[in-house]
Amino acid sequence: MPGLRKCAKLPLDTKQASHGSHTSAPHIIAQTPCQSNPCMQLKVKDWKSWTYTDGSCKVQNGDSVIGAGVYHPKSNKISMVDPNGNGITENGGRAELAGIAQDSKIIATDSLASLFQSRKQILYPEKHRHHVQGDVLKMIAEAARTSQDPIHFYKVKAHSGIAGNECADQIAKHQATFKDCNLHDIRLPSPGPGGNPFHSYTWLAQEETEPGPSQSSTSSPRLKYLPDLKNSLKSQMHARHRLG
Repeated sequence: MPGLRKCAKLPLDTKQASHGSHTSAPHIIAQTPCQSNPCMQLKVKDWKSWTYTDGSCKVQNGDSVIGAGVYHPKSNKISMVDPNGNGITENGGRAELAGIAQDSKIIATDSLASLFQSRKQILYPEKHRHHVQGDVLKMIAEAARTSQDPIHFYKVKAHSGIAGNECADQIAKHQATFKDCNLHDIRLPSPGPGGNPFHSYTWLAQEETEPGPSQSSTSSPRLKYLPDLKNSLKSQMHARHRLG
């Protein structure tokens, strides 16, 4: 896949160093740690067992396109995720959350905002009742609640040479660039018609008492905006709910 060639050249955790020609047994190979600086130690020794996720939002032909990437170094598994956003939901936040929503036990992302939103959804879901990306956050919270094993979330630095994060970033950019080619491995459900997650909400409005010229008696009533919401609510409450 274009953009992932640098990840294919990543060194292994151990490298093979053969002895010189003076060695009596040239077939014996010693393993030494593959580190550029012997005084440094790996901060996370089992970093290859983590699942790295990232999102991408690009402007293509005047329109925003988003994509998410998931990369597991140990199994070399690559997953391209289509966040399936549209309108107000087609942004980088949905792309980041779409990668985190994939089932995994150890998730590493460079989006601190997504981690805070996921934590808030798990602990205080009532505060996210009107969140634009509420459908994806519910998927993350449900996965955390139903998982047999604990799920660990980690924040990693973006664009700082972390191998797993760099690969996930390239996968997300590839998915966003070729979104119309249907290359995705996973596609999230649509948040609503036209990407509107609030399509089922009923807004405060006032019914017109006089039908319009083109409105028949069987058609649904026409609604108009309340010019003064506070006073309109007061008049409705006083007219219908009079207290002794």
